[in-house]
Amino acid sequence: MTTIRRAFTLVELLVVISIIGLLSTIAIVSMNGSRDKARIASGKSFEQSLNQKLGDRLELEWLFDSVVGGVSADVSGNNRTGTAVNVTLVPGAYGNAYSFNATGYVDAATISINPDITVSAWIYPTIANQLGFIVSKLPVNTQWELFLENGYIRWRAGVPETNAASCPEPTPNAWHHVVGTQYGGQAAIYVDGKQCVTAAITPIANGNGIIEVGTFSGSYNFTGIIDQVRIYSGSILEP
Repeated sequence: MTTIRRAFTLVELLVVISIIGLLSTIAIVSMNGSRDKARIASGKSFEQSLNQKLGDRLELEWLFDSVVGGVSADVSGNNRTGTAVNVTLVPGAYGNAYSFNATGYVDAATISINPDITVSAWIYPTIANQLGFIVSKLPVNTQWELFLENGYIRWRAGVPETNAASCPEPTPNAWHHVVGTQYGGQAAIYVDGKQCVTAAITPIANGNGIIEVGTFSGSYNFTGIIDQVRIYSGSILEP
């Protein structure tokens, strides 16, 4: 006896296609979540190794867990407290962090730090292709800056502006661990625990200057969240 098999109806086919699409979406979301966790774990592991190598030369450590009376505490032991202006306390990569807008910033008193330097921070940029400074040292164009500019993350020392190490900026609306470092005339940038670029640039002049977070001399404000800023008077590029 011949069995007659009924073909799928259009409605049944649409239901099957919808189910496949839903399962694919769930799989993609799960994969992206795993990648985010792996990226953050890589950044935290690199952050720990950085502190193990240079922890004895920690100059400034702002955890941004609180802002009382406009003051951001320095927990490095060097008492370089920061003045926080127009920032909002929000959840961070660890504990709390500062959310920066078009006018927010943090700065410290004038200090001198070895020109061989490493700057570390967690950032959560909320827009792409911004011109926003993460951490910098004044005076303008004589010291150093770690910043985002037109789709790149850059480490710059002195002038001209082309005198910089650059690599593609981290994706917006996600946490990233970023590091700018310089040893003599050699600079490098690390993103999420991986070196993305090295470059030969002008050595940094040793001088006094204000350390700023989220701005550069009152302009070029960072849009997003910054957490766990650390500055070391030494470079991970040292032999």
